[in-house]
This record gives sequence, structure tokens and C-alpha cells, in this order.
Amino acid sequence: MCRGLTGALLGVFLVLVVSAAFAQPVWVVVSTEVDEDFDPAGFQDRQALRLDVATGYTWPGSIFFDPGPGVLGLETGLDAFHYDLLKDVCFFSTEVDVAVDDLIFEDEDLLMWDGVAVTEVFDVKNLQTAAGGPLTLDYGLDAITYFEHAELGDVWAFSTEVDIQPLGVTAGDVVFTDGTNVLGTWNVQQAFDHEVGLDALHILTREEGPDRITYEFILSTEVDGSVFNPDPQQWIPFKNEDILMLVFDLGNNLLEADVPWRGTDSYPDQGFDHDVGLDALYLGPEIPEPATMLLTGLGLSALVLRFRRRR
Repeated sequence: MCRGLTGALLGVFLVLVVSAAFAQPVWVVVSTEVDEDFDPAGFQDRQALRLDVATGYTWPGSIFFDPGPGVLGLETGLDAFHYDLLKDVCFFSTEVDVAVDDLIFEDEDLLMWDGVAVTEVFDVKNLQTAAGGPLTLDYGLDAITYFEHAELGDVWAFSTEVDIQPLGVTAGDVVFTDGTNVLGTWNVQQAFDHEVGLDALHILTREEGPDRITYEFILSTEVDGSVFNPDPQQWIPFKNEDILMLVFDLGNNLLEADVPWRGTDSYPDQGFDHDVGLDALYLGPEIPEPATMLLTGLGLSALVLRFRRRR
């Protein structure tokens, strides 16, 4: 249902987004901040694109989900994306408010497409807080993922376009919800030298022992900055087109930070010739690999790597 339409491109950078110590995704879905029009296939920034391990993530990929024609029917942009593999439904948010027939979908809404119709899952401004009452204001919805939290159970984790003052979190932090109530927050911003905002997010839960659970945050940011790696202690510079990996324990303590893929530094073999940005990502089912497996040599050089910044 979410799979769709014609062939397109991208996804090169997501080959490195899973830590080599754990696994590699069978396939990945991404969207960018720019349209691509160098290749006849082309794609728009609203489209989510899939690449597969079986093809070495090589060109061409395919358009996995397009919220435009057949869904909302207009240009919307794509700010957040998540896929339910079992139900084959796509969850997403848009960059702008859109009116479809007599319905208005706002950029702070999490929407669901089941292949037939679009429905609203929740509206950020209507989420109930522990202090009582909804958040009320439009904070936007910049990134979303669904994962299993050891204490809260299955929850949505999201970031917003602006700080949420009532919760004391920034646009670089994560909020947990069951779709009705705010269940908690996660201080991701502690890892950075300044507020960076989050543009894409995927969280993996790792059971590393009988009493040891860690969470691997795979993300991109809205701006350039530096991320702190605790061991060895060092600040690692990154750009907003790079992929970051942060590991936390259940107590929200930062254990590890890295920049496993740099969007432009590896051009032309694996990267882009300029900043393309990253608006959403989803990692498909994973293939377990030995701890020494490196994910850098999967033959990505055949990808088309040129994009044009949207004006």
C-alpha cells in the first residue's frame, strides 16, 4: 500500500546508519529536503524512497511512499515518516497545513495512510500533559518513530520544529506519547554543543544482557554542530546532511556518539557533492551481523549523487 509509483533514487547514506556492532537493515527508506531533477526519473522532496541491501543500495531505488498524487493530492513536503511493516501502513507529517475536501491536516498532525484513506493519528497540540490540559500550541512535527521502551512499552517518539516550553524540551529533544498523553521526554540535546533540532529519527532498542538495555538513536539534525562522544572524550563535528548515531542507557545517560556517514565528505564514492539535507528515515528489518562487520563496503559508488538545493 505504501509502496508506490515509479523508480527514483537516493538512500546511499543510510547504509551506514546502523552501528556495525549490531546489524544492517534489509532495506531503508529516506526523504530529502530537496527535489532531484538531474536524472529523468527524478523525485520530489515529499517522496520517501526505498533502497535494498540485495542491490547493494545501488541506483535506481524506488518510490516507497508519495503523499502527493493519490493520497493528499498536492505538494506537501514530508517532515516525518514511519512504516508499520505488519499492517503495511505509512505514518507521516507534512511541512505545511493542507486542505483536502472538507478536512484540514496541519503540520503538527501525525497522519496515517492505509492505501485507501488518510486519517489523523494524533495532533501534537492536543496531547495531554501531566500538569493537566493539552499542549495547545502548534509546535510542528519534524521526526517520528515507534519503538519499545523498557518502562513505557510501545510508544511514539517524536521531535518538533520548535521548543516546547511547557515540557522544558528543545527541538533537539524527543517526546514520548501513546497518542493521547505525553508519557515522558528524552534529553537528546545534552549530546550537542548547541541546539541543533532533529530532522529525522529512528530508535533501536538493544538488549545487551539480562539487565542491560540501551537505545540507539539514529538521526539527522537541522543545523551543523558538534556531538560529544564520552569515551574517548571528544567533540566530533558534523553537518546537517550527516547521519549521527547516539547510544543511551535507560537512565538517559549518553554512552556513545558517532558520525557514521558524512553526506558530502565521501563524494563521489558514497556521498553527495553538496548539502542535500535529510527529512525522514526508516530502517527495514535487520540482518544480524558479526560485531566486526563493517557497513562501508557495499558498492555504493554507482548511485547518482548530485542534487540541487531547493530555492
